[in-house]
Amino acid sequence: MAANLASLIERLEKAVGSLEGLVGFGAPAREERKAATEDVKAVEKKAPAEEIPPFLVEFQTAVLGKIPQLLQTAQAVDPQVVQISNEFIKGLNFVNDLLIASTKCRKPSDQENQEHIISKLQVIFKGLADLKNIRNNFTNHSTAAFEAVQSIQWPIAPMPGPIVDNFLDASAFYGNKVLMAKVETHTAWYKTMRETVVAMRDYVKANFAQGLNWNARGVSIGEHFAAKPTQAPKEETKAPVEEKKAAREETKTPAPAKKEPKKFERGISWIIENYSENKTLEISPEEAGLKKAIMIENCEKCIIQVKGKVKSIIISKCKNTSVVCQDIVSGIEIVNSTKTQMQSTGTVPSITIDNSDGAQLFLSKGLDDLIITTCKSSDMTITIPDPACPDEWIEKAIPHQFTHRISSGKVASAVSDVYNH
Repeated sequence: MAANLASLIERLEKAVGSLEGLVGFGAPAREERKAATEDVKAVEKKAPAEEIPPFLVEFQTAVLGKIPQLLQTAQAVDPQVVQISNEFIKGLNFVNDLLIASTKCRKPSDQENQEHIISKLQVIFKGLADLKNIRNNFTNHSTAAFEAVQSIQWPIAPMPGPIVDNFLDASAFYGNKVLMAKVETHTAWYKTMRETVVAMRDYVKANFAQGLNWNARGVSIGEHFAAKPTQAPKEETKAPVEEKKAAREETKTPAPAKKEPKKFERGISWIIENYSENKTLEISPEEAGLKKAIMIENCEKCIIQVKGKVKSIIISKCKNTSVVCQDIVSGIEIVNSTKTQMQSTGTVPSITIDNSDGAQLFLSKGLDDLIITTCKSSDMTITIPDPACPDEWIEKAIPHQFTHRISSGKVASAVSDVYNH
């Protein structure tokens, strides 16, 4: 009975198929059913959605999650700070790319590190280095960000935690200058940027204290980045290299012409730049003012006199140059300079010496409240009145050599014994 029933059903299906063919709609219908069946099979065979590793979710939440607030605080300051923030954010996004790569790639060799990671880090660093080299009202902002963004090197470091800590401290040197200005919007921006790096430090120490983990069975990092649609073809990356090479050759010959000496006013600042050969210049009492900033740049063998009270003085890229001033409201900075003399006949609340050699300070008033901060500098001296005999002067070396001892997991630093005299 069952066999007869099956035979009957088979004959009926053939008959229906023949009728569908005669009417003309059966074939498309069968094709649609066939296509639908194949789609269902394809869905069944399709691999399940790739699960995002918890450590990657944590980074995107704890660190990248602060980006909107960083941009919001930057917009409240100035478009230039937005630009600084965007360059900083590029570094955070690259760390995210490396974390994704670590799940798919085997550990890169030294050559792969250089080609696919370090080269990209250098591009990111250069973006902020170019901004910090522009002397303006946001130099401390850009320099703080430049120091902070270098912490993104941690994925290729054997002990990542100290890397982030070191650059966090270096960033604070300039970030504190932003805080000292006591402008609410600027303070909010710097604190947000610092909190972002602190969050990354805590994340690194919690997840990768011994270094980033890679997929031992993964592809090479070169293959991974080449597969990304955003990766530029190799032939497109050659042109900039050739252009840079040509640019270097062009800078060799002929020698660049000397820039024109200028003294001019720009906004609230007086700019004195490119003077040399024993030139004497001055900012007159009429040109000075409590809100005036004095910028002295690229001068050699010059004497600049600042007469009257001014907000601040910045000496940058100068050689064998002397500056004589009176009262300063904010402070004095000596940056990237050699054999600079600074003499004040009034009060100066703070002096910063950064990446400079042979700075000599001559101060007479307000010494008890003076704060001197130094970084990457040497051969510095300060000459002050002798407390025992105010009519006489004494010269003291500003230490640039220190000894460091490790005790109970902490580093204790002290001035070298060579200054104990």
